[in-house]
Amino acid sequence: MEKLKPRELEQFPEVKRWIDGLGKSTRQGYTSVLGKFCEFAQMNPTEIIAQREKDLQSTDKAVRRRLDEKVLEFCLSESGRRKKRGEGDTGKSSAGTWLATIKSFFAANHAGLDLSRQDTRKITKHKRPVYEDYMPTRKDLKAMCRAASLRDRGILLTLASTGLSGDVCDLERRHFEARWGKEDPPICIAPRDGWLYREKTEVKMRPFLTRDAAEAVADYLRSRRDGAPWLFVAGGSKQLKTPEVDRIVKRCARRAGVVIPEGQRLRMHVFRSFFRTNCAAKGINTPHIDVMCGHTPTGTGPKFYERATEEQLKNEFKKVEPHLSISHISNMALERKQHEIALDDETKMTITVLRQTWGNEKLKDVAGYILSMNPRIKWDPGNEYEPAVYRWQRIMREVLGAEEKHR
Repeated sequence: MEKLKPRELEQFPEVKRWIDGLGKSTRQGYTSVLGKFCEFAQMNPTEIIAQREKDLQSTDKAVRRRLDEKVLEFCLSESGRRKKRGEGDTGKSSAGTWLATIKSFFAANHAGLDLSRQDTRKITKHKRPVYEDYMPTRKDLKAMCRAASLRDRGILLTLASTGLSGDVCDLERRHFEARWGKEDPPICIAPRDGWLYREKTEVKMRPFLTRDAAEAVADYLRSRRDGAPWLFVAGGSKQLKTPEVDRIVKRCARRAGVVIPEGQRLRMHVFRSFFRTNCAAKGINTPHIDVMCGHTPTGTGPKFYERATEEQLKNEFKKVEPHLSISHISNMALERKQHEIALDDETKMTITVLRQTWGNEKLKDVAGYILSMNPRIKWDPGNEYEPAVYRWQRIMREVLGAEEKHR
């Protein structure tokens, strides 16, 4: 099988699902690695996922791990080739990156690999460990803010509220001061009727601050005596740099006593996922989320920016504002419980409709596939919504179990 070019790969639905919403450079890197893996495995993306789904149905452990071993073999071969070229340990570092890339492809297609830490050490031994990002809860964020200085509190809440990462360093105080006290939160920190641009990608964006974040920023600005144009500054009124923001996040988590599981890490960039996850949970569509946090909107044309007015985005942002704030955490429990009951009822109704449409036999096949999935999603049952895949698995077991008892 010849190596597939990136443009050819992007036509496969499995790849589209994987790279949807990613920046241009990230898509290029991902498709480059996937193309090499397809060539190594002698399968295209559709065949790879189909093979994985088929293998997961098997009760034979060796069959279930067939593609896991293929991925490890692929990454180790990359490490060996680079070592022969005289690049030394660089090969292991690159192979670790390749492994993370291929894992994300399988995960995006709901067919995640089941690799242990021992497996990954075969590739990344003597190099930096492979970490998963730790997604902070709102309680974690509240504790971090309590342990933070006036400036750092403003930074933390801005990261959580906007979904930006290093771009907080480029925010200007004039855009905030032009709105604070003149309009009710949430506050857009782009120029009025205008846009901000991400320095990394030059993508248009309109980020918003929750009331918590806006009040924290206002308190910080009142304490400043400099005339620097930036919203946040380092010592000596210099522009804040991205590495310092990352250190602030880690320092505040350490001071707050946030417990981070072994093999995971909390860093600045995870607040992009924090923002997007909460927005998606409240039903905000992906293009609007993209515009608010500076992703390239997928499946839309240039005219989408004309339709995505500030007023429309503000109304969308209000849906998720309570979930990005730290002031009303205790008041959300009852609302979340009631919503989860409604989601359970909706899932049961969907299963009933599928049975009437497909029949019992096909429904059982689908149920078998859903129950065979082994996603590793970290979530806090006391404070977060149950992930959809876990809800489907739980209700499928309830429905099938009730049928067995009835018989």
